[in-house]
Amino acid sequence: MTGISLSNNDSGTANTVFGKSIGTIDAGTNYNTWIGDQVAGSGTLADATDNTALGYYVLNNLTSGVNNVGIGSTTMQMNTSGGYNVAVGMSSLRYNQTGINNVAIGTYSQRGVISNSASSNVSVGYSSLYAITTGSSNTGVGQEVLKAITIGQNNVAIGENSLRAEDVGNFTTAIGSMAAGIVNAISDSIILGSISKTLKEVFQTEILQELQPFIREAICSMPPLSEIFGSMLGFDESSASEA
Repeated sequence: MTGISLSNNDSGTANTVFGKSIGTIDAGTNYNTWIGDQVAGSGTLADATDNTALGYYVLNNLTSGVNNVGIGSTTMQMNTSGGYNVAVGMSSLRYNQTGINNVAIGTYSQRGVISNSASSNVSVGYSSLYAITTGSSNTGVGQEVLKAITIGQNNVAIGENSLRAEDVGNFTTAIGSMAAGIVNAISDSIILGSISKTLKEVFQTEILQELQPFIREAICSMPPLSEIFGSMLGFDESSASEA
C-alpha cells in the first residue's frame, strides 16, 4: 500500500497508516499505528495487532508480531513474529526477529545480529547490550553496558561501561562506572566499582566472618560435622580449641 490511510482503507480494523510502501494488510491485522517510509513494508502481514511504529524502516519485516512499539529509524527492522517489545532510538532491537518482552532505549541498544532471538532483556543507554544474540533476562543501564554480551543470561550492569566486555557469563551483578569493564566469561559474581568478589567469597569473607564465633564451637564439638564442614568453612577442631 502506498499513500495515506487515515483509519482504515485496508482489510484490517482500526489501522492508522501514514507513509509509503506499507506491506499488504490482511483482515486479521488490526489496531496498528504505522507512520513512516517502509514501516511494516516488506511483505504480507498476518494477524499483526496492536503495534506502533514511527520512523524509517521501523518493523519493516513484520508478519505476525503483536504489541510492539518502535520509535526511531530502523528500530526493530527485522522483527517478524516477536511481540511485546519496546524499542526507542535508532537501530535499537534492529535485528531481533522472534524475541519477546524486550525493552531497549537508546541508539543501538540491543541492536544484535541477524537472526537472533533474545528475550526478556532490558537496556537503557547508547549501545547497551549491543551484540545480544540469544541471551535473556539481562538488565543494563548506562552507556555501553554489557556491550559484548551474546548468550549470557541473568546479568545486571549499572554504570557506564560496566561489564562492557562480558559475552557469555551468567548471574553477575556489576555496579559502578567501568565495573568489570574489561573482563569476560565471569559468572556468579558481584562487582562494586573496583571491588570484585564471587558469591562464595562474599559468604566466606563477609557473612561467615560475622557468624564464625557463634558456629565455630558448635560445629567443631561434633566430630561428624567437623569432618564434613570444618575445612570447607575454614576452621577445624584445633582452631576451636585455640579459641
